[in-house]
Amino acid sequence: MAHKFLRSLKGNSVHGFAIDYRGKKVIAVWRHVPLLDWGMVAKIDVSEAFEAAATLRGFVLLLVAAVVILSIFLALIVAKSISDPIQVLQKSAEEIGRGNLDSKIGTDAKDEIGRLGRSFDQMTEKLKNITASRDELDREINERKKAEKALQLMKFSLDHSSEMLYWIDPDGNLVDVNDTTCNRLGYSRGEILSLSIVDIDSDVAIEEYHQIWQDLKQRGSSKVQTFHHPKDGKRIPVEVTFNYIQFGGKEYNCAFARDISERKQAQEELQKSMSELDERVKELNCLFEISRLIEKRNLTLDEILQGIVEFIPLAWQYPDITCAKINFKGEEVKTSNFKETIWQQSCDIIVHGVLSGNLVVGYLAERPECDEGPLSAGRKSVA
Repeated sequence: MAHKFLRSLKGNSVHGFAIDYRGKKVIAVWRHVPLLDWGMVAKIDVSEAFEAAATLRGFVLLLVAAVVILSIFLALIVAKSISDPIQVLQKSAEEIGRGNLDSKIGTDAKDEIGRLGRSFDQMTEKLKNITASRDELDREINERKKAEKALQLMKFSLDHSSEMLYWIDPDGNLVDVNDTTCNRLGYSRGEILSLSIVDIDSDVAIEEYHQIWQDLKQRGSSKVQTFHHPKDGKRIPVEVTFNYIQFGGKEYNCAFARDISERKQAQEELQKSMSELDERVKELNCLFEISRLIEKRNLTLDEILQGIVEFIPLAWQYPDITCAKINFKGEEVKTSNFKETIWQQSCDIIVHGVLSGNLVVGYLAERPECDEGPLSAGRKSVA
């Protein structure tokens, strides 16, 4: 500080910072007073000189800190107001991505984020409607596939049914048939669909079928037995069930035809067996009556022979037109209606290995070959 004072004595004004006798930093001004030849020093503590500035600086720093903190707070508020809707939008997008189309943003904000959220909700609603329509379409497609499979199964079952199936229109034309019909009748599908019912069943005229159709419309169903004519000409006995149906605004006769060849054969065999059984019963009755007759001790041989010859026609298939005659040891007995015909048979009567006579049985009128009666081997053995 002394050198600055010396400089002031030379007539220079000097100022600056210095350390005073107290050891404190001061601001000093040195000036020479020529009149008195003095050197004048004015000083002030730096802390005192800059007190206001320091106070202002502290205030400014405090203000700046407050502004910074407030700005950060406002920035956080603004950022949160922006980020929260975005996070909601993100969460909704994730929910939709997981398949939850009921998720909504539901914001009423007027800014861009609000408009974006509302647009997102509208998009979600449209997507939901589209998805619902797609799901409904998928369900409908699945239902149709199931229905198609059911129809395919039904058609396969009908085509491979053991019964012949016809769809016939009111005019008697064949509209459709199953595969069994084609196989059993020997026609291709194209060939058989060009035919009418009278080509399959020649016993039915077209006029008769028109009457059958009218009766079928009234009754709903009916059943008949007839014959179908395959391509090879062999007749097939069938039992046909007619069913009146309406489909697609049109009328049809849906006919199921069952081949009853085996049933007919079984019935014929049963009838033949029953007929043979009846014949055997008549033969047994004849033998029984003859044995009873022989057991009567008060009868003469002529009376026994006459009784036998009267019983024999009852054992034949047509007793009303049957006659008989017995020649035994020179004696002859016969029925009252006996006469020689071309439809008769005779056999010898042997007693104890000795030829003793013969038996003649005949029909008075012609009968079919299968109904020959007395000409059968069975009747020979009985005689």
